[in-house]
Amino acid sequence: MNNKIALNFLPIENQNFDFLIYRKLSNGNEKRPDEAINGYKLPLDDHLDADWQHYWVTFDNTDGYEEFICKSDTNPYLTELYLFWELKQIKEKKNDIIKIGKIAENFYSKRIFFIVKEYKTGKQTIWLEPYYLKTEKEFGFLIDFDFIKDKDVPFDKEVQKLSLSLNSSYRVNNNYHSDKFDFVKSFIKNVLSEINQLNDSVDISDKLKVFNAKTLETKVYRVNNENTSPSQFMGIKNKGPFEKLQAKPQFYFIFKKIHIDYARDLVKALRGTQYRTFEGMKKMFGVDFDTSKESLNINHIIIENFTKEDINKVNEKLKEDSNNKIAVFIFPEAEEEYYYSVKNILLGNNIVTQGIHIETLKDETKLKWSVSSLALQMFAKLGGIPWRMKPSNDNCLIIGIGQAHDVSEDETGKKYITKYFSYSVLMDSSGEYKSMNVLAENKDEESYLEELSKKIKEILLLYQAKYNKITIHIPYKIKHKEIAKIKNAAEEVRNEIEVVVLKINDNSKYFGYNPEHNSLIPYESSFIQLSHNDYLVWTEGLNYNNKKANKHYANPLYVNFYYINKELEDINTASYLQDVLNLTGANWRGFNAKAIPISMFYPKIISKFIKFFNKYNLDKVEFENLPPWFL
Repeated sequence: MNNKIALNFLPIENQNFDFLIYRKLSNGNEKRPDEAINGYKLPLDDHLDADWQHYWVTFDNTDGYEEFICKSDTNPYLTELYLFWELKQIKEKKNDIIKIGKIAENFYSKRIFFIVKEYKTGKQTIWLEPYYLKTEKEFGFLIDFDFIKDKDVPFDKEVQKLSLSLNSSYRVNNNYHSDKFDFVKSFIKNVLSEINQLNDSVDISDKLKVFNAKTLETKVYRVNNENTSPSQFMGIKNKGPFEKLQAKPQFYFIFKKIHIDYARDLVKALRGTQYRTFEGMKKMFGVDFDTSKESLNINHIIIENFTKEDINKVNEKLKEDSNNKIAVFIFPEAEEEYYYSVKNILLGNNIVTQGIHIETLKDETKLKWSVSSLALQMFAKLGGIPWRMKPSNDNCLIIGIGQAHDVSEDETGKKYITKYFSYSVLMDSSGEYKSMNVLAENKDEESYLEELSKKIKEILLLYQAKYNKITIHIPYKIKHKEIAKIKNAAEEVRNEIEVVVLKINDNSKYFGYNPEHNSLIPYESSFIQLSHNDYLVWTEGLNYNNKKANKHYANPLYVNFYYINKELEDINTASYLQDVLNLTGANWRGFNAKAIPISMFYPKIISKFIKFFNKYNLDKVEFENLPPWFL
């Protein structure tokens, strides 16, 4: 199938050019002398094979700095900075059409935001960022839409509409790609042409770079008796879950007396007698959920208030009862501390919980569409296995790394870490959740890093005899010192097995359009290569069999092959990308899977729990041997 993706990248017309810089030798360890001066490695003369040295570089004629004519391919990072510097010059040139909203410049990103439309709540903008596309050896600018909300404006539906996440009727914007492209197209026609006229040195193309995208296998869900389905919901509905509960569970509904009618509505919805959207725990998952006297397994506990005293009373009652139970507690959204306290205190006795807001039960539409996901979470927490994925890498362990560092601020508002905490979530490439392990916890950074390295080595050494491949998925924003320790630990594993470390970013600067479909949405499972070890993977998108857009699809995942204990050419990179795609479908928190793999999503959820457990001074909980309580 012809599968094209237009990347949000505008090449410049002339790729081979020279530009003037001013430079001064540096020892590579000196403090940056000025904000307008940056450090780069450059050849001693204009021959690329000459000796390279560290230099301080500026575009302004500065005392003590020598002139140097730099070629565009000498140092791509410096060329990116030059393109940004050239683009900034238009700020000084008067033009009624070009309006700059802000310039964001730091080590990781250099963007100029151009105002398209202004509102009382903020500004709709298009940003440009210099970029070197390594696979094509092309310089240019990434381009994308962004809404800049004014600081004093609340994040409400109006802001979401202006951000394009909601449509004009304040519903989910299924036309997100085409609406965004309309802004990009208008900017290219009306503003970019003016920018090119004002800037003689850099001429930016008016056409996005189009790739011939490759395609991974679409997600396949394994349900009862190894039956497969392209839909996890329909697979379970027609064939049953992958693995049912081993014993009859006990359900305890916990609520205030004034909320008893809402509790009854919830029970009816879970039994499948309230809405046509969900047939019930029995029919869907084979779970006994009965109110008859003969097989009663639905119980309730009335609480007086949302306090720790009430939680402790519930805890004392439940810990004396049999195993295989779940506490379903009903509470207002505002009772945040109560929610995390219930989770924490009951987990201390290995009792899993399921919370649901009163606001959801009051809104019939919300309950109608969320009840199936609530039932799914409860089934998984009780030990059931709803589905597994068809794996691409057999006998492969996947380790997702998460963090929950405690952060404080000093008098100047500068943030600093007061406690370091990291953990791992273990699974295989079918999405089977195995365990969660605390990796390191310490107030001292060096001690924490040593703990981290030691624990990861222990996990790798423990599992290297059981698996042919081990993959570590780490979030893109993890600190360099932590990444180094993870890499060092991976290097300790014997060479007979394949070890790969992937950095995954679910909030990257990349976007893509399908130029061959009216919706402009790329197909799910498409991927393109940005460099030798960098890829974009569309984990959400159009379905090949049903090309109707039915939601706001997420940005592609940015996947970096950070470390491999073999040569990159000797491994099947597509199989590791396939695992990333498959694990986006292994999410047991809902039937509408998130766009990120559970190796990243589950650690994010756990991080949030740990953060709030610490915030409310709750007890430390031993997580290692618990089922997926965090769903």
